[in-house]
Amino acid sequence: MTPADIKQLRGAYKTVFGSDEGGRVLEDLRKRCHARTSTFSTEPNETYFFEGQRQVVLFIEDMLAEEDTRKLPTTAT
Repeated sequence: MTPADIKQLRGAYKTVFGSDEGGRVLEDLRKRCHARTSTFSTEPNETYFFEGQRQVVLFIEDMLAEEDTRKLPTTAT
């Protein structure tokens, strides 16, 4: 992805999750996907699964942030 592609994608995330409905969905995802709680389980595979869910929510939140803190794949133009 080029920097312009990333900027456009971030704008799309902000459009989707910036609405009232999108905010409600994001809040539901935070609760369901352990965004603010421990993902630990005595079963390792369950921990991995919960952590995967959590990472999706964290990625969405990062895409909504003003500053880009994640490393998205880029290609030289």
